[in-house]
Amino acid sequence: MDRTWQDQLALIDDNTRSDRQTISVASTIADAGYWIFVRQTSGTVNRDFAQVSAGSGIHCYGSFTSESSASQASSDRLLIEVVYDDTLRIERQTGSCSGSPSFSSPFEYRRS
Repeated sequence: MDRTWQDQLALIDDNTRSDRQTISVASTIADAGYWIFVRQTSGTVNRDFAQVSAGSGIHCYGSFTSESSASQASSDRLLIEVVYDDTLRIERQTGSCSGSPSFSSPFEYRRS
């Protein structure tokens, strides 16, 4: 695949609010935007990115703050699974993180 700016994904800490993290997407799984959430230190919902590793299963990110730029952020959830140290899967879905969310058609990112 030719890499362009539209292929970019960032999972980052909020540099002004230490309890929040951001998922920023150029346009692969949604229109360009970012989703901000309050990080958690346990479980599989809104788990701190630093604590998610290959083989730890699917993590669900939701309950996004009003500062999020993504349209429909309040009804979105993003599923993320780290498959290998350099590969993750992500999918945008509608709904909350309750239950056992699963992928239906994830996009795979590979860091080179």
